[in-house]
Amino acid sequence: MKKYNILIILGLIFGLSISQSFAQKGGPGLYGKKLFVEFGMSTSASVQLPRYNENNKDGYRLDDVVGDGIEVPLTFNFNYQLSAHYALDRLRTAGLGLSYSRTGFTSPDASINANISSTNLNFFIRQYYLSSGSIAPVGRYAQYGISAMFNNRSFSQSSLVYEDPEKLTSQTYVSPAVNLEFGRETVINDILLYSFAFQSSFALPYGMDEESKYAWLQSEIPDTMFGRLLSYYSFRFKFAVGLAVKTKK
Repeated sequence: MKKYNILIILGLIFGLSISQSFAQKGGPGLYGKKLFVEFGMSTSASVQLPRYNENNKDGYRLDDVVGDGIEVPLTFNFNYQLSAHYALDRLRTAGLGLSYSRTGFTSPDASINANISSTNLNFFIRQYYLSSGSIAPVGRYAQYGISAMFNNRSFSQSSLVYEDPEKLTSQTYVSPAVNLEFGRETVINDILLYSFAFQSSFALPYGMDEESKYAWLQSEIPDTMFGRLLSYYSFRFKFAVGLAVKTKK
């Protein structure tokens, strides 16, 4: 799988080099500010799907919210994101982002937690819409990106069953992904930014195998890591806050 890791790294370096070449000219920016730093969080509902350390939790159920007769767990996923992007021209910015998230996937044994921790490095281009009066980084935008996903799959004992739970096995896989985001960004006092957006990511099934599983786990369930990543990243709502940073001319 080394060739896929090399391709991912080369793709990110290539994207960064392109953004740097554009940045030599630079765009008008926001009142002369061309660098924008953001911290955000995205979330999505996780109906009947595992969470991180699922077998340690009871959780809420939909019947607690909407009435009796519906026996479906009501849970949520969270993804934390840090990014910086630079104005290339009046309607485009390019940037790098780092995100972290945790979730679970189906375990064949209630005494075992099956987990995934993901750290993603993302390169993206953000396109603003002239027709809506946008100018980077303010207004409606569409964002397109590629990322390297560092997914750690682990199995550990449940704290509800074991007094001193232990991690049984852990393995990290590197896979590529394609990312989309559609949102609107607003500026306050020429320096503060906030945005609302919808996000979707599509993990590609490269760099994943079953070597990190015990034989008895392999015989009980299929490798659900890829399927869980697809559902986890398929659709999310994001809120972010940021700063417009003044750079030297």
